[in-house]
Amino acid sequence: MAGNLKKLMIVDDSEIDREILEEILKDDFAVVKAASGFAAMEMLVNKAETIDGLLLDVSMPVMDGFMVLQMMEENDITDIPVFMITAEGTKDNIIKAARYNVKNFIVKPFDAKEVLQRLRTFFNIAAAPITPNSQTSDEYHQDAYSDMQTYIRTLQKVYIAYLKNNNMDYSHYERVTNIVKILMSQYVINEKLRDINNDNIDVISKASFFIDIGYMAIPDKILSSTSRTQEETSMYRKHTELGGKLITMNRAPSCRYFVRVCSDMCIHHHERYNGTGYPHSLKYQENSDITQIVRIADLFDKIFFSYGSHGDEQFDMAMTEIASDEGSCKPTLVNLCKNCKSKIMIYYKKLAITSKIKM
Repeated sequence: MAGNLKKLMIVDDSEIDREILEEILKDDFAVVKAASGFAAMEMLVNKAETIDGLLLDVSMPVMDGFMVLQMMEENDITDIPVFMITAEGTKDNIIKAARYNVKNFIVKPFDAKEVLQRLRTFFNIAAAPITPNSQTSDEYHQDAYSDMQTYIRTLQKVYIAYLKNNNMDYSHYERVTNIVKILMSQYVINEKLRDINNDNIDVISKASFFIDIGYMAIPDKILSSTSRTQEETSMYRKHTELGGKLITMNRAPSCRYFVRVCSDMCIHHHERYNGTGYPHSLKYQENSDITQIVRIADLFDKIFFSYGSHGDEQFDMAMTEIASDEGSCKPTLVNLCKNCKSKIMIYYKKLAITSKIKM
């Protein structure tokens, strides 16, 4: 079956966008990727791959999408249908595209169903028709939830690759995700909240994995420095707001809830309860309980894993350290974490079975 699939080349300088498109297309098409116009032209000119279609980003550094189209024409590569990727199909772009073999525009942020429908239609690939009249509201919800989960998995894949390449411990964020899920589940029960369901808790916990994604926009020299200057410290602290901006670049309706909670976590997980944190010096209830819970999970795991062993005694020591830092965290949420000790320790003990954690 795989050998019969049409092969599409994704040309985009954004790794995240390349991964998202591949995730959308992989069941219906074979995919090759190029991170620049130059890389795409090298493959096309050398005929390294038989390409049935090109998904080409308009805006790329050095050689943009229209320069690629011009070079394709100069090299007599005019038989490959092109779909332009753009944040907006401006009149100028449409006029330029009309000169080349451009079949359609694919708009960012990507709508998975729209992208697949356009490409399936063009390549005459059959798919079971899904219309609004044939779907219940529950099915609509599940489709949107599925699209959001696809985006989260793709973003996580890119972020983990970044952390590994920079010798940073991504397992910390995996543990934070699980601790947040435990704390949020109990928090919803304690507060008798009806507007946060299990799906919401799942998204909130997965969003906490990305609290430091703003590191991707900070120079490596500053991240790795153990003695930062005042200017470097100021730059380092910008990872909060930069992370929020990165997350809010996704404007897809299906990801709206994830974007809202995740961007807030990114921006405000270094805020202290007494208002002495950064970047906005939020005080008391100005910072959401959800983000404050994520802050506690982040602090707890870092402290807990700074010890040689990771048992009940170390749990109590970590919680004592957090509680003794007056003004750092909301007292009722610190108590929430203390009261979830048995569930958190069960999680760590299960983790120890499959890893080298010393209990």
